[in-house]
Amino acid sequence: MHIDDHYSDPPLLRRWHLIDGRPVCALPAVEPWALPALDVAGIIAENAVVRTTVEIVEAYEAALRLSATEEPPETVTGSDPETGAPAQVENPDHVAWQAAIDLVAATDPTIVELAKIRAGEPIDEDAEGNPVYVEPDALPADPYSGMQPVPHAVTARQARVALAQAGMLPEIDAHIATLDAVEQEAVNRATVWERGSAFILAASAELDPPLSVEEVNALFRFAEDIP
Repeated sequence: MHIDDHYSDPPLLRRWHLIDGRPVCALPAVEPWALPALDVAGIIAENAVVRTTVEIVEAYEAALRLSATEEPPETVTGSDPETGAPAQVENPDHVAWQAAIDLVAATDPTIVELAKIRAGEPIDEDAEGNPVYVEPDALPADPYSGMQPVPHAVTARQARVALAQAGMLPEIDAHIATLDAVEQEAVNRATVWERGSAFILAASAELDPPLSVEEVNALFRFAEDIP
């Protein structure tokens, strides 16, 4: 399974969690352009933890399967690397088998427990020798539940009308005037303004007072409805 951060166009941000030891997108993907940068970074970091944990536990499971097989011969008939004559050489299958045994022995107990949960096996025994199973994981709470969608982009006209009605257009134009010639040309010729663009992030921070993430989101929602 590919535990990717983004999908679709424009790219939505997946939120991965480990549920009963397996990677699941238990919560809806979010619009990264509508969230604070720290929130986006936090989601990506959490996804990375899930991705790394799954890689480790899958490697352990593969090693566990290999280590449970019959031990291969330590050597096989091959050829001497110097003379080319027939000789007994190290068996690569035995090397892999031994490496699997070593990996299983060195695996952290939390990964061992996670593998047992994934396999539906008990993780321990109680004092009377009865198997102990882990309770199924509950779905995580969604901190963005009820958040209104934010358009990925609006037309430049919609954006300027919304800013004019909010009394912010003069400040935005003043910010544009501070850009270099190439950047000014790009902004002035743009037919759409994207919510997550560097221009929007910089312009909203330059206003006095700076706009919050939710205030910018509200402007884009408002602009989207302008005919």
